[in-house]
Amino acid sequence: MVVVVVIYLLIKYIINPIVKIISGILTILLIIYILQKFFNINIIQFIPQEYAQYLNFDTWANYIKNFVSQIVTQIISQIKWL
Repeated sequence: MVVVVVIYLLIKYIINPIVKIISGILTILLIIYILQKFFNINIIQFIPQEYAQYLNFDTWANYIKNFVSQIVTQIISQIKWL
């Protein structure tokens, strides 16, 4: 019974707020991406340069592509090892 209460409190007060924060950040990034790609509104010109580098979606796409590629390569090597 104590374990159930601890898990409930963990989910309610730690995991749920983290998920809400991450989903809020992703929603804002999605809105910025849609404005840039489909409506040609350059949000980066309104943001200071030191922060604008983090909104370069082409760089993020390359990072994600490389990360997924490394994971797939590791999975394939693990499967071959078996």
